[in-house]
Amino acid sequence: MVTPPGAYDILNTKLDAVASTLGEVRAKVDDFSAAIVVQARLEERQAQATEALARAFGVIAEHQTQLDALQRALPPLVETRRWVVAGVGLAVSAVLAAMIKTVVLDPATLRDEVNRAVAERARVTQPK
Repeated sequence: MVTPPGAYDILNTKLDAVASTLGEVRAKVDDFSAAIVVQARLEERQAQATEALARAFGVIAEHQTQLDALQRALPPLVETRRWVVAGVGLAVSAVLAAMIKTVVLDPATLRDEVNRAVAERARVTQPK
């Protein structure tokens, strides 16, 4: 069997084309492999984010329960606070009224009390 001239050139050209195509296929397979790895990582991150979100919603629900309990307890505390503030205001008013009565309405009594306190102090501090 005789091979026609240039047959090997045609075969080499075809073989080079097949090798080139095979190289492109390998490159695409490598690209697909890299893309699959990236997708797997993204899916893992998505799963972690979903778990974190579920935990966050659990904590939010727990805090909502605690907040509801505080809101149920708040009205009596507000009422108690009002009574305490009113009581302190009443006590301060009584003290101020007594001071005003002593200073403004009865200065002679105040002067006598001051003189008595000064005399007592002088007696205590005098050497014997």
